[in-house]
Amino acid sequence: MTHDDKSAGLNRQSHRIYLLTKRILDFLLSFIAIIGFVPIWIVISILIKLDSPGPVFVRQMRIGRQGKPFDVLKFRTMYVGDDEIHKSLPAQTVEAILKLKNDPRVTPIGRILRKYSLNELPLLLSVLRGDMSLVGPRPALPYELAYDEDWYKRRLEVTPGLVGVWQLQRTYPSNFEEMAKLDIWYIEHQSLWLDLRIILETIPASFGGHGAY
Repeated sequence: MTHDDKSAGLNRQSHRIYLLTKRILDFLLSFIAIIGFVPIWIVISILIKLDSPGPVFVRQMRIGRQGKPFDVLKFRTMYVGDDEIHKSLPAQTVEAILKLKNDPRVTPIGRILRKYSLNELPLLLSVLRGDMSLVGPRPALPYELAYDEDWYKRRLEVTPGLVGVWQLQRTYPSNFEEMAKLDIWYIEHQSLWLDLRIILETIPASFGGHGAY
């Protein structure tokens, strides 16, 4: 066995240890967070029901590791019917709409939930199940599978995350390609310390409404 073979073996072993440690932390932290946020979930559910007719949660499809689809739950932030319209729009139109700061489809309570990322609290259930991680690339939307570029497909090599390196930016990525390239940077530099940094810096940013509409 050459020195290079030994180094490659150590790197693979270190990566396996990292992935195992990350999964354990994902499970423990998401479980604790879900239990701790129960009172907030109840309050949000009541406010959504009082704000507009419709369900408390919406179910959406995302694309996970190796292109495997999975469903996520989010607190409903749009008027009933508008989310179905959103699904039928072309990718370019969806990207343009996502930049709107005064999206008329969003309910008054939904606007607050989005600003502080509270609508995404149910994603912790996906982390608990293992479909997502606390930190990783943004979960891909189904229409994004149309991107055939090899650089983009690299985003599907790892488990998608609740938060990502793009949330550390002072300004939110201006387009999909910019965000995707940041995700790939994370894949190439992922480590337990980077994950912890992202988590610790994302919490104050989320509660401060940074980069959110």
